[in-house]
Amino acid sequence: MWMLDENKRLLLWNEMENGMMYLRSNLTEGFTNYFIHPDRLCYIMEDNFKMVPVDEFKRQAEEMGDMIWENLLARKYFMTKKFGEEDHA
Repeated sequence: MWMLDENKRLLLWNEMENGMMYLRSNLTEGFTNYFIHPDRLCYIMEDNFKMVPVDEFKRQAEEMGDMIWENLLARKYFMTKKFGEEDHA
C-alpha cells in the first residue's frame, strides 16, 4: 500500500512482510527510486524507527540467518555426539 504522510513523504507498507519502506521525501523521487533506483530505498525498523538501506538490511538478515543455521547445526552435532556416546556405553 502506497502512503503519503503529512509532510508529503512517500512510504510503502508491505502487509505480507509486515514492514514499511521509506521511498523518498516527495512523490516524484519516491516513484523514481522505487522503479529505477531500488538501491536508494530504506526499510523503517519498527523497534527504533531508524531507516536502514535495503542492501544493509539484506546483509544483516543474511548474517542473522547464517548465525541461526550455525547454531542449529552445532546443537544437532552436540546432541548426536552426546546421545551417540551414551548409546555405546
